Amino acid sequence: HDGAFVWAGNQTTAYTSSAENQFAIHASGGVTLAVNAGPDKVVQVGERYRDNALIAWGRVGADAVLSHHFGIVEVNQSVTGRYDITLDAVTDGVVGAALIPMAIAEIDSQPIGASGMRIVSINQTGSQTFTVYINNGNFNPVNNDFVFMVTGR
Repeated sequence: HDGAFVWAGNQTTAYTSSAENQFAIHASGGVTLAVNAGPDKVVQVGERYRDNALIAWGRVGADAVLSHHFGIVEVNQSVTGRYDITLDAVTDGVVGAALIPMAIAEIDSQPIGASGMRIVSINQTGSQTFTVYINNGNFNPVNNDFVFMVTGR
């Protein structure tokens, strides 16, 4: 296709572009961006740098079982409403190991009282670990499904 740039690693079948002006990469070993944006660069829409990438994400059941996930070693639930999460991402190159975990509780319908509300708090406990706490609107710990994403800088 006109204007297309295609790069493929060692493989037995041809890898081609599917549209004009496309940048297509096929690398079975992964794609690594070696340049960091750093804390002061203004990143434009569509730009990608090593230090502003998605590191992990997951969907966790109230029973701490992962149904869908990326970059996670395990989720442990030691007490009601507490979920300890360990990442398998190598975070050595992340500036100051500054992970940014975000989580939100899933609910089946709009709450009509404090007991149906969910309040989610997070504590980063290490360069590859963080804890999600879930409470209801009465501030009591509760087990609940939730989703999360972790970015890094």
